Amino acid sequence: MNNLKTILFYLAGAIGLIIATTLFQVDSNSELARDFMMTSTPGPPAPPPTRVRIEAGPLGCVTTPWGGRDGYLPDAPYTDTLAPPDAVGQLLLVSGTVYTADCVTPLPGVEFAVWHADAEGAYDPRYFRARLVTDAAGHYEFTTVMPRPYIAYNQYIPARIHYLLTYPSGATVATQIYFEGDPFLVRQIMSSYQQRLIRSVVAKSGPNGSVMHTTFDLVMAVDAPVK
Repeated sequence: MNNLKTILFYLAGAIGLIIATTLFQVDSNSELARDFMMTSTPGPPAPPPTRVRIEAGPLGCVTTPWGGRDGYLPDAPYTDTLAPPDAVGQLLLVSGTVYTADCVTPLPGVEFAVWHADAEGAYDPRYFRARLVTDAAGHYEFTTVMPRPYIAYNQYIPARIHYLLTYPSGATVATQIYFEGDPFLVRQIMSSYQQRLIRSVVAKSGPNGSVMHTTFDLVMAVDAPVK
């Protein structure tokens, strides 16, 4: 009788494993995989979760949460267009304002890099990267195509755009934005602060057709000028 119970126990475990594997596997030929143009190349083991650096300003204001710097390369071109002319994908316009540590005062003259992976999950040294400088109102804007989720470290990585901001005072912010509705965000372990990096995207009509729009404001650990 004990032997029968043991056999049934292991049989139930094997069935459960098969079911779990089926539930969490995405078929490379499925509609989801085609929509997000995922790769299936395995990578090295996953790195530990990114530590979140939180710096508090006045009135409860906090600086922008930090994120990864995967794929960063220096000396990207100064341009507000990341994608090559023949890039395939939905056009995306990203705009925002950089603020000082009071979350109110715009911060001009911030130089920053933006970049993201291509449709295959690779970081191209020529495209999908740029450098920008905030204007007198602390504003910035650039266009690209919507990034795609991809597989790396043997797991699905949500679509994201990386930022690396630097200010003459020495303050820096390395962060990234994600996109609301990305099916792979549920697998990303994020703190409540990191969830602020998830942005909604809205389609708007323009002279060249439909363009997706999103806004991402950032806060740096820079004191506002004394008036």
